[in-house]
Amino acid sequence: MLIELLERWRGVDRWPETTATVYSVNRYNGGDAGDLADVTFRYQDGQGGYQAGCYTVNSYTSLYNIEKDDTFSLRYNPAKPKQYFSGEYETTANDRLRSGLISSAVLLFFLVYLILLAIKWLSQR
Repeated sequence: MLIELLERWRGVDRWPETTATVYSVNRYNGGDAGDLADVTFRYQDGQGGYQAGCYTVNSYTSLYNIEKDDTFSLRYNPAKPKQYFSGEYETTANDRLRSGLISSAVLLFFLVYLILLAIKWLSQR
C-alpha cells in the first residue's frame, strides 16, 4: 500500500513497462537479514539500448526463487533509462521502508525525551 502511494507520487506508474531477463542469481545467508539473493538482470529501453540492474531480495519476494534466463516485469524512467522499478521487489522495499520509519520514530522519540529533560534541568536552576 505505502509503496503504491510512493510509486504514484514519483510517477513510476507512468513509466514504460518492459521485460527484464535474469542474468545471474547469487543466493546467500545475510545473517540477521535472513536468506538473500542478488538478482542481476538486463532490460531493453525504448531507444533500443540495453540497461543492467541488480536487486538484493529476501526470501519473501517472488524474485528470490527466480533462475538465470527467467523474466519479470519492470518499469524504467524514460528520461533516465538506468533508473528502474519492479513490483516484484516490493517486499524488500516495504521492509526497508518500514524499518526506516520505525528507526525515525524511535530517534524522534529519543530527541523529544532529551529536549524535555533539558527543559526540566534548566527550569530547576
